Amino acid sequence: MQRRPRRSSRPRGGPSSQWGPRSPLLGRRGGFLSRKSRLRLLQWLSPWPGSRGLPLLREGGIAPPPRGRHRPHTSSLEQEKSRSWPSAKVYPILLGQNRRKGGDVQLGKVPRIRLGEYPTPLAELPNLTKLLGGPRIFMKREDLVGIALGGNKVRKLEYALAEALAQRATVIVTSGAVQSNHVRLTIACANRLGLRTVAVLRGEKPEVPTGNLLLDHILGVAEIHWVDPKDYATREELVRATEARAEELAEELRRRGEVPYVIPNGCKPLHSAIAYAGCVLELLEQMRAMNLAPDVVVTACGTAGTQTGLILGSLLFAQGQIRVVGISVSGKAENLRARIRRNLEEAISFLGLKLSVPEELIEVYDGYVGPGYAIPTAEMRRAVELLARKEGILLDPVYTGKAMAGLLDLAEKGAFKGVETLVFLHTGGVPALFAEAQAPVFYSSGETFPGPAV
Repeated sequence: MQRRPRRSSRPRGGPSSQWGPRSPLLGRRGGFLSRKSRLRLLQWLSPWPGSRGLPLLREGGIAPPPRGRHRPHTSSLEQEKSRSWPSAKVYPILLGQNRRKGGDVQLGKVPRIRLGEYPTPLAELPNLTKLLGGPRIFMKREDLVGIALGGNKVRKLEYALAEALAQRATVIVTSGAVQSNHVRLTIACANRLGLRTVAVLRGEKPEVPTGNLLLDHILGVAEIHWVDPKDYATREELVRATEARAEELAEELRRRGEVPYVIPNGCKPLHSAIAYAGCVLELLEQMRAMNLAPDVVVTACGTAGTQTGLILGSLLFAQGQIRVVGISVSGKAENLRARIRRNLEEAISFLGLKLSVPEELIEVYDGYVGPGYAIPTAEMRRAVELLARKEGILLDPVYTGKAMAGLLDLAEKGAFKGVETLVFLHTGGVPALFAEAQAPVFYSSGETFPGPAV
């Protein structure tokens, strides 16, 4: 009797592959993560219910989820503040040929506290796709992460604040602009953990707070200290002075018996890199469910932490085949590219990887900044109004508005020719629309721009 040949359980490489068409991603022949390694990685980077790996905070650190039915993430604030984070369990992640000889990669070295709701939505934009004539455009809604009007800083703060608790911090010190999204979300996330926040803001104190500054007060910021921009010739000098003032305040708090933890504007590069490498894995899971794979991800680029993480995620989980396009909102492209490379090298070294970063993978455009950071442009206004009127989605005037203006212009110039699937990362920031300075930009004697010429 002739035996029937055994069917291989290995996924095939065609369009029905579990990782979607054209994508040499995890679990496929030619990929570089085994199934076991992928599950271990999900235990650290994939925090949404239903995933095989949901990090649950327990006494002694991060433990894998219980067998059987999913148990929701529960942990009292007192438990989180008293937990011995340095002894937290870590998961060694093997990355095939990219691991250091004789050693394992440990993404779990950095403690994390889940604060957001994941996965953040992935929404298709059919009207914008039709208007541009392709590619197929999606939006990753980091603005809907579920805390204080959302934004990309929440993922990063999950690492920063876990480190703060590990150091037994009693107060958080951070800095930013008057309408800082980072400061707003730092206050909100620290509130979840029972920590106070002291903020240092660069700019002139307004008579009536609006936008993010109003939310800072509603959220209960402990103290706000101001740094006058008139005392500094350039924005770079002003930013350095603001950060220096934050360090001075931390020293003052130590003398008062407090244990301060300083979070720099935009969070530490390493926290940003690991956070948004995890976001790439989340995005791949979402697109896999639709039998798709992302060709391009477009994001605003300010401190460059988010773009660093997206590139790291592309290298780790897609062998660098996801093109990450950064649209600068403040700095020159050459400076941002150099910063991203430094940040990537730091993260790669920390993770113990042997990864080279091709120069063409660090892609930044600085032609959409306009006169300067947070200064409105006509292109930004058109982009904000276009998304509002075509898709019912609000962008902000500082980051996503200018990033979308860049996307529209690059699409018109053929920069995405041959691209099938493009994802725009909505990094949040919508409260800035309600800042007093922005009202004249979008409303002037009833005048409105006609639909943008694309």
